[in-house]
Amino acid sequence: MVNSRSLRMKLVVIVAFAIILAMGVIYFVFKPCNLPKINRVRKDADKILYNLSHQIAESDQEMILKSVLVPKSMESRTPQEQGNLLIRNLKGEVSYEGIQLLLAKGKFGPLIEIFPQKGPKWARTAGVDSEQCVAYRLDKDNATAEVVFVKENDQYKIVRCNDVKRVADMIKQEEKE
Repeated sequence: MVNSRSLRMKLVVIVAFAIILAMGVIYFVFKPCNLPKINRVRKDADKILYNLSHQIAESDQEMILKSVLVPKSMESRTPQEQGNLLIRNLKGEVSYEGIQLLLAKGKFGPLIEIFPQKGPKWARTAGVDSEQCVAYRLDKDNATAEVVFVKENDQYKIVRCNDVKRVADMIKQEEKE
């Protein structure tokens, strides 16, 4: 009798171990995103955003071209024209206060998790792999602050930046009321 009970216990332990091992294999093989650890990626993204606000404020064309993936529609222009256009366009989309609010209150993660419907389309339009993208999102009423980054040559670049300033202004206005 003791032998069969001992044998059943061993069998239960072996089956439990096999299930745990199988779950681990399934997780690592089929996990949704092969991005590096998200905390390190987030720190890199945060640094890029803070630098972006300074680059815009100082009209630093050279550095903005290192921080932002140049849209396909601008590729035929000179680097100086690209820098000028990016700075002019981003001035209406980004503010230092907006970046602070986005980093403090926004949701961050893989692009396909943060923007499951729109994200893959944005990545295709930019000519990048959505699996290599991360994003910030901050919603306020009917507006959404959006910043998308892609890993390119071991560093992240901004692919999309939209309504960061507008959402921050909406939040600040609500706080005043």
